[in-house]
Amino acid sequence: MIIICYFLSLAVSASILIWLIKLKKKDPFPKNSILWMLLWGVWGCAVSSVFCAGLEIAMMIRKLGFDTVYAVFMESTGDNFEDNIDALMAVRGGPSFLSLFWEGFITAAIPEEIVKFFITREFIINKKLAAKDTIFNSIMCCSFVALGFQMVEDFMYVNGGILSAI
Repeated sequence: MIIICYFLSLAVSASILIWLIKLKKKDPFPKNSILWMLLWGVWGCAVSSVFCAGLEIAMMIRKLGFDTVYAVFMESTGDNFEDNIDALMAVRGGPSFLSLFWEGFITAAIPEEIVKFFITREFIINKKLAAKDTIFNSIMCCSFVALGFQMVEDFMYVNGGILSAI
């Protein structure tokens, strides 16, 4: 069942990729540059995820103290990082609105968008993929990099549910 969900999540990304390539049919990018934008998007997602996880741990250490965070991580039977963070939230008394806002926007969205910006800037300015028709080509470069992010995030967030995969 989980394999089907992973394939469904990747099918969504593949259909969006095909649609974007068809939009660019008149003046296509070189095929290898599309692959590189997708791969750099995947790499950027990994980098920003590690950075975001580090920010979350740093905030928990600041709020709870290093000894408490270390004890929860050592005693937790959680299989993944999110389970350990949930255990830390339970020790702290549950998530507050401010902590959820911080987690959603400051430690997740802003680092992701900064990484996407620098990757896209590299392709637009240094690789000169947006030399003519700059607005549309720039949007397409951003779309391919964001699609690389989306592929990884879809793959990470599918927890065995068909609806979340779709």
